[in-house]
Amino acid sequence: FANIHDISRRGSRLAPVSNWMSKVPGSKLVAHHLLGVHKERSLTEFVRPSFPDWFHKREPLSEGRHGDVVLFHDTFMDYDAPQIGVAATELLDLAGYAVALSDNVCCGRPMISKGYIDEAKEQARANVVRLHPQVAGGAFIVGCEPSCLLTLREEYPKMLAGSDLAEKAREVADRCVLLDEFLAGENRGEELEFASEGPEVLFHGHCQQKAEADAALSLELLRRAGYDAEMVRAPCCGMAGAFGFEREHYEASRKAFQRALGPAIETHPDAQLVV
Repeated sequence: FANIHDISRRGSRLAPVSNWMSKVPGSKLVAHHLLGVHKERSLTEFVRPSFPDWFHKREPLSEGRHGDVVLFHDTFMDYDAPQIGVAATELLDLAGYAVALSDNVCCGRPMISKGYIDEAKEQARANVVRLHPQVAGGAFIVGCEPSCLLTLREEYPKMLAGSDLAEKAREVADRCVLLDEFLAGENRGEELEFASEGPEVLFHGHCQQKAEADAALSLELLRRAGYDAEMVRAPCCGMAGAFGFEREHYEASRKAFQRALGPAIETHPDAQLVV
């Protein structure tokens, strides 16, 4: 899990063979006993082409008259759920911004979560060196995955304090915003036209988003987009990165889910769940 970026990149290149291998009879038992992934958990499927492949072939939807933004593309956006990156790019396009793709390696959050702090610092250094030129002209780095984006904003200045990159790390952090923060700030999304009415939505805020940002901004944008959106008053969903996949934490993960999020979903069977 600490090396999820490299594993996902290779899995995407080998798709659909890599996905077939994970479905071979007995593969879940192998993962359970040898890799520590509980047999009741299903890993996400790898996608090819990747999101960066799509991005470099796309045609912008606007002239970018409001300036430049840099989209921070995370591992899951790239190799598991490229539709998230496509939607974010098109949303920023239609809001009048010229979208560039961030020049980054893995944010380092998976390494931090597994205790590989030195390796995470090297990833932080690499990203600061790469991203600083992209924000030097005043562009914002916009991200969709709170764990990743907030690592740049909250962790990098601390991890690189006292180093030769300390000032650049702070400057990069100061330009990092989540997608909802960006569109809700200074009326940046005012040109977007939404449907007048949408389906019922249950919104579950990400734990780091609730701790280090403002999940209410996501709820605000969902309502502006016409959705009948309600915030789920729930603590952790139980997954917490790799935690919910791991064999020894499976039961604790299930209990965390059933504290509030599970019952909320059961009482709103027709609602879409947004996280």
